[in-house]
Amino acid sequence: MTEPDQARREPSLEDEMLAHAQPASTDLLERIRELVRQRVALGRDIEEIENHLGELNRRRHDIDTRQRPDLFMEAGVDHLGVADVNVDAKLSDYYKASIPMDWPADRKQAAFDKLHRL
Repeated sequence: MTEPDQARREPSLEDEMLAHAQPASTDLLERIRELVRQRVALGRDIEEIENHLGELNRRRHDIDTRQRPDLFMEAGVDHLGVADVNVDAKLSDYYKASIPMDWPADRKQAAFDKLHRL
């Protein structure tokens, strides 16, 4: 930007704020620092909770897709009432597939057709 262009531009909100800013008191700066500390601590707490939530989801998935179906099959039942938690647990089919985008269209369609038949 040339010097004449700088003279013609409208001052930004930041320019206006800086032009009218008073020196900040030590107390005000410390309040800002404390807010930054709180923000950092919250970020760490959120990350920890998200990691814990991920682990809980993995454990639930393992129960739903491996442990519980295995025990249902071993017991020879396909449903079981659990009155104390008001649940009628049922054995159901679970399918998971990975159909790569780079497969030819006919191969992808065959895979989808197979899933629909299941």
